[in-house]
Amino acid sequence: MSTHRDAARGHVALGLANERNRELLRELLAEFDVNDVEASVPAETDLCIVDETMLARSTEVLSEWQGQQHPAFAPVLLLADPDTADPWQQYTDELGWLVDAILTQPTKKAALVNRVQKLLEMREISSELATEHQLIERVFGTSPLAKLVLDSEGRVVRANEKLAELFGERVDDLEGRRIAAWDWRALDENGEEIPASELPHYRALETGRPVYQYEHRCERCNGEMLWLSVNMAPITDLDGDVEYVVGSMEDITVRRTQRDELDRQLDLFRKAQDIAKVGAWEYDSATEELYWTEMASVIHGTPEQTPQLEESFEYFHPEDRPTMKKQFQRALQEGIPYDSEARLVDDAGVLHWVRVRGQPQYEAGDVVRIRGTIQDITDRKERELELRHMSRAVDEAPIGVTISDPSLDDNPLIYVNEKFCEMTGYSREEALGRNCRFLQGDLTDERTVERVRNAIEAQEPVSVVLRNYRDDGTEFWNNLQVAPVRDEDGELVNFIGFQQDVSDRVERDRQLTTLDRYLRHNLRNEMSIVQGLAEQIQTEGDAQLSTYADEIQSSVESLLGNVEKQRRIVQILQEDAQFQEFDLISLLDSIVDEYRSVYPDAEISLSGPDSVTVSATEQLPEVFSELVENAVRHDDTESPRVSIEVTSEAGHVTVEVADDGPGIPDMDVNVLTGVEDETAIYHGDGLGLWLVYLVLHRSRGSVHYTENDPRGAVVSVVLSTG
Repeated sequence: MSTHRDAARGHVALGLANERNRELLRELLAEFDVNDVEASVPAETDLCIVDETMLARSTEVLSEWQGQQHPAFAPVLLLADPDTADPWQQYTDELGWLVDAILTQPTKKAALVNRVQKLLEMREISSELATEHQLIERVFGTSPLAKLVLDSEGRVVRANEKLAELFGERVDDLEGRRIAAWDWRALDENGEEIPASELPHYRALETGRPVYQYEHRCERCNGEMLWLSVNMAPITDLDGDVEYVVGSMEDITVRRTQRDELDRQLDLFRKAQDIAKVGAWEYDSATEELYWTEMASVIHGTPEQTPQLEESFEYFHPEDRPTMKKQFQRALQEGIPYDSEARLVDDAGVLHWVRVRGQPQYEAGDVVRIRGTIQDITDRKERELELRHMSRAVDEAPIGVTISDPSLDDNPLIYVNEKFCEMTGYSREEALGRNCRFLQGDLTDERTVERVRNAIEAQEPVSVVLRNYRDDGTEFWNNLQVAPVRDEDGELVNFIGFQQDVSDRVERDRQLTTLDRYLRHNLRNEMSIVQGLAEQIQTEGDAQLSTYADEIQSSVESLLGNVEKQRRIVQILQEDAQFQEFDLISLLDSIVDEYRSVYPDAEISLSGPDSVTVSATEQLPEVFSELVENAVRHDDTESPRVSIEVTSEAGHVTVEVADDGPGIPDMDVNVLTGVEDETAIYHGDGLGLWLVYLVLHRSRGSVHYTENDPRGAVVSVVLSTG
C-alpha cells in the first residue's frame, strides 16, 4: 500500500450480495473511494465492508488480502442482518483474525461513516507503524489526539506529547510503564473507579478486539477531572496473537459537558411535553414534508412515522376540519399565525380536544416552514363542561347558595344564585361585594350571630336558624349553613353558604308548641276535675258506681300518660336528630334491671353477644323502655314473660322483644310499622308505639311485628352497627 495515498478519502471495497445495498452504501460513503470485491480485493483497498453472505463466500479472498497487507492493519467491517441475534457471539470464530468490526443493518449514515473513519484511522496508524518509524514519530508528535502504543504486557512503547500533556506527565515518564502504574484514576459516570479489566486497553489485549469511543472520566494526578474518549485497536502477529495495541485518547470534557447539558434540556423538554401533553410539529414548504414529535404521535394515536400533510387533517372532526385547513393555508400563504381549539379523533376512534398553534418561519422574507404545537386539552375541556353544568345546577338550585372570599376585606360575597335573590329580594348587584350581615335586623338573635361569627373565625362549618330581613323589610327565618372551602394544600380559599327559607316550619313549630302547652295545661286541669270526681264517687257511691269510677280513673291515668308522650313526641319533632353510639347490651341490661324492680312478678330475660355498638339518635333508650313496659303491662297472665334476644350481623343488629300476652291490636301494629297513617277513622290506642316508630325512623332503623307462638307478640328492631 502506498504511503502517499489520500488518507482523508480512503479506499473502501464492498462485498455485498445485494445490488441495491451496494448502491445505497456507495451513496452513504460518497466521501470515500469505493470499489467492489470480486474475485479478489483491489490492491489499493484500505477497508473491506462485507455482508454475511459475502463473508461466507469470500473468506479465503479476505484472508488472502489480509495476509498480503500484513503486518499492516487490514480491517474488515461486517454488516450483520437485523435478524441475526448477537452477531458478536455468532461470529466469534471469525473475530480477531478476519472480522474487526460489526454493524447491524440498517444503520444511520453518521454511525457508519464514523465507524469507517475509525477503522481507516487504525489502518493508517498500523501502516505507519509497520512501514516507517519516522512517519510514526511525526504522526505521534503532530497529532491533535493523544496517542500511544502498548505491547502485549500493557507497557507503553510509544507515547506522544499530547498524551503526556493530557495526564500531566512527561513522555519519558510514561514510556516503559504500565497504564495501571500511572498516577491517575478512571471513573464511571457515578464517580466509581472502573476496574482495570474493563478498561479499553485491557479488553483489546485480552480479546483481540478493537474498542471504540469508550468514554470515561479521568482524575489526573493534580486532582483535575477530565472526560476521555478512548479508542484501542490490537495489532496481531503472524500467529494471530496480540503483539501491540494502538490507541488514541481525546479530551472531550467540553463536548461531554455540552452534550450532558443538551441531554438535560432535551429530557426537560420531553418531560414538559409529557406533563403538559404537548407535541411539536413542523411543515417544510420546500420539501412538503411534515414532521411530528413523539408526543404528537401519541396524541394522534399513530405509529412513530409522520403522515402526509393531507392525511394529518383527516384526524380532525369533520366539522372542525375546514377551519383547521383554512388557518394552516393562511399561515403558509399570508404568514398569519393561528391558535385554535378543535376536536380530533385518534386512530382508536377516541375523541379528544386539542389546542393547535402554528407559527410561520421566514427566510429572505418568504414563509419557508410552519412550526407549531399540538396539546391535548381534553381534561381541561371536560372540567370546563363539568364546571358549566355545576354552575348551571348551582344557579338553578332550589335553595340559596352564596360564596364569600375571606381574603378580601370583610369577607364579602362574590357569588349569589338566583334563589338567594328571589328569597331575599336583593339583586346580584346589590348583594355582591357586601358581607352577608346586611340580612340581619333589629330582632336578629345576637347569640346566634355570634355562633356564626366564631365558626367563621375558626374556619369551621356551622348550621343555625336565624331571623333575617328581606330587601322590603319583611322578616323570614333562614336555615343557614356555612362551610369553609380549601385548596389542595388545605389553605382556606372561600366560604360557601346555603340558605333556606324555613319561616313556615318555624311558625308551625311555634304554633305546635303553643297548642301543646295549651292542651297539656287545659287537659290536665280538666282531667284533674274528672279524677277528683271519680275519687269522690269511689268514696261515696255504691259498689256498682265504684266500678264505673275505677274505669274512669284508669282512663284518666291513660290519657295523662298519653299527654306526657305527646309532649315528648312534639319535643323530638322540634329538635334536630343528634346521633350517638350506644353499647346496646349495656343499655338493655340497665332497662331489664329497671323493669324487674318495677314488675317483680315478671320474668324478663336478655341474651346476645357480650357487647355490640349501634348508632342511633339519643332517644333510643326510650324505644326499648316503651317496648318492655308495653309487653309487661298489657300481659294478662299472673307472671308475664318477656324475652329480649340480640343478634349481630355485618353492618346491622336485630333486637327481638317477645312476650306471651294477648298480642298487639292490628291498628296499633300498622301504626307501629308505618303501614297506615293515623286518620280520624283509623288510629291506634296509644302514643307509645308512635314514639317507638318516630325514634327508629329518625335513627335510620326499622321495626317489624310478628305473632308469637302459641300466643303473644314479637317486635323486631333493626339498627346499624357503630
